[in-house]
Amino acid sequence: MDVLFLCTGNTCRSPMAAAWFQHLCRERDAEHIGIDSAGLATRPKDSVSTNARTVLEENGLIPMQLFSQLLTMKMIRRADLILTMTTAHCELLVSRYSIAERKARPLLSILGRRGGGDVFDPYGGSVADYRTCLEMMKPALDALLDRLQ
Repeated sequence: MDVLFLCTGNTCRSPMAAAWFQHLCRERDAEHIGIDSAGLATRPKDSVSTNARTVLEENGLIPMQLFSQLLTMKMIRRADLILTMTTAHCELLVSRYSIAERKARPLLSILGRRGGGDVFDPYGGSVADYRTCLEMMKPALDALLDRLQ
């Protein structure tokens, strides 16, 4: 199983989601799950944001990658599941790459009736904003691993 986390710039939300999900997979002996992250509109080689790194480090984690990656067709083909940070990301992805339609869904939709909506973008915000963003994603990431195990 290969999971791809997708946001706009691949410097905040998707790297934090990927790092936290990797942590959960290690903790629960599910290291067979492949994890990657990318952006729909990133500038290649932008650094993962300082605040995202700070929040991950507070949790004893490091980003899986230090620089952003632009989404590629190869990533889409490899992924079994593509989790976007917003409904708009999902819609844009599918409009550009029809092959992604059966694989893509917003991350918070994993929570069903308890969740839904979008993961807000902390870009340019405070460390507290990044903490809130990660906390918003954690229940969906935990539920995702429950479903994949």
